[in-house]
Amino acid sequence: MKSKRWWIVCAAALVVCCGMFIVFGRPVDSGLGRDKDNEFLTGSGITLEDLNADQEENLYKLAKVWGFVKYYHPAVIAGDINWDAELFRVMPRVVEAASPEAVNQVLYDWLSGFPYEESPTTATDETAVHWYEMEQQFGSITADLSWISDRAVWGTDLCAYLEGLSRLEISDRRNGYAAFSGESPVEIVSFAAEKSASLKPDDDGVKLLAVFRLWNAFAYYSPYLSLTDGNWDDALRQGIHTMLGAEDQRAYELALGEMMAKTGDVHVFFTGRNVAMNYYFGENYLPCHCMVLDGRPVVDAVPPEEESLRPGDVITAVDGVTMTDRIAALEKVQPVPTPGKYGIWFCYSLVSAADSTAQVTVERDGNPLTLTVTTREERFVPENPWESGLMEEFADTEGIIVDLRQYPSEQVLYLLSEYFIPEPRQFAAVDCPDPLRPGNFCRLPFKKSGAGFSKMMGLSDRDDYPLYEGKIVLLINEFSQSQSETTAMGLRQAPRAVVVGSPSIGADGDVAEMNLPGRIVVTFSTLGIYTPEGETIQRVGVQPDVFCRPTVEDLRQGRDALMETAIDLILASGT
Repeated sequence: MKSKRWWIVCAAALVVCCGMFIVFGRPVDSGLGRDKDNEFLTGSGITLEDLNADQEENLYKLAKVWGFVKYYHPAVIAGDINWDAELFRVMPRVVEAASPEAVNQVLYDWLSGFPYEESPTTATDETAVHWYEMEQQFGSITADLSWISDRAVWGTDLCAYLEGLSRLEISDRRNGYAAFSGESPVEIVSFAAEKSASLKPDDDGVKLLAVFRLWNAFAYYSPYLSLTDGNWDDALRQGIHTMLGAEDQRAYELALGEMMAKTGDVHVFFTGRNVAMNYYFGENYLPCHCMVLDGRPVVDAVPPEEESLRPGDVITAVDGVTMTDRIAALEKVQPVPTPGKYGIWFCYSLVSAADSTAQVTVERDGNPLTLTVTTREERFVPENPWESGLMEEFADTEGIIVDLRQYPSEQVLYLLSEYFIPEPRQFAAVDCPDPLRPGNFCRLPFKKSGAGFSKMMGLSDRDDYPLYEGKIVLLINEFSQSQSETTAMGLRQAPRAVVVGSPSIGADGDVAEMNLPGRIVVTFSTLGIYTPEGETIQRVGVQPDVFCRPTVEDLRQGRDALMETAIDLILASGT
């Protein structure tokens, strides 16, 4: 029985959350035309049952056209039209169309209600000029829009409408569903205009809206579209099919997770009230932290008070479900960069459990054991046992170890590089979305680190950092993600730096977040990160100079194999 105090805390938290939703759920600009279209505030009213393959293909065509127009039509970008509402208005007619030609006609007739000036004019404002220059000098990804000219599939009239849109240049996207403020020449796209909503189990229109919204956002604003598992169009078709069979909130969430798992983008993360992908096996957790070695989850840390599980235990089953089956189930709904490589959030989900106790089968010293383990409501996050310090304390040491197996602050990279690297050096290139042309990206070689860079960028007013002359060892593994990877790339530019461990997870670059129906939020990568030579980090990871992975025996004995290797390298004679 939970205490009265616990319920008071929960009630207070609920009030705060509701207040945050009221504040952050408001439209970007309440005076926009789209916010005055309130016909579908309580749902779409669309229920679709027993659709055949042709009707599902009709929905696929609707999703493609709806998404393209959403990001290319000037009136939609200006915020004049509620494009979600227009989707609900046309969807029943699209589903009922009896042939591909009939679908094309329905779509063309619908879009004819949204005319635009077909004579393209060259945008001449400062933002546009900047991006023209970026495209000419750094253009790296050009959206594949060849489909809008396939008249055999889409028909002559519809193709002409879409082609005309593709030639327009719109630099003011402040009120678009994919917005750029224009305040900075390099920006993260904002999806703040996308509204969340409650979800009714039988509202197929709203459920499909979530698929259409998320699929198109990734298609036009992820630099990693070419790295998805299989063709992204096939993911849309499958996503529609799976979503039509989703009968409750959990199935709805898992359908979205299944679609986005095909991206392999570990920055894809869903948040909400106990979102199914993250709490797949329950809302509690085993009191341990684990990593997967050779396909087997192994405990690498436990809380001090834990008496059942031990470091080095190989977990083989939880509550009768083998870990092999658990891994397979999670791989279907969470992105995995490469087979067998599992990041921190995947491993948390792997040890989730339904009840206050769990039956856990482990191998310990080669012997099978079944343990009754008390679970906990919070994930166990072990503290780093190694002490940190100030550079002044390390100035005369033989070497410094920078442990990037946990998430660092951004200052770690730029301040340490002042001591480690004699002059600013480029350590990464960045793919930025092109605001003028959705789906296009420019690769900018501007990621630098080193002495003098912090002052140059206004991060510090010092220019007297003494250069550190000892060895530098950077530790990484599959739990090194995003800022950890950026930091490793930057600090390895130091003359005597060595990277030890195993490849990082491969999910670097800033993310954008988007509201989805069902009161959930999703993030995914919208900036691409590459080595200065143009090699991808996404799904590949930062590569170590010295490969090192712990063994089960290392974990059982409480040894940190990476740390030991780093110390040996520092103490070894020579450079």
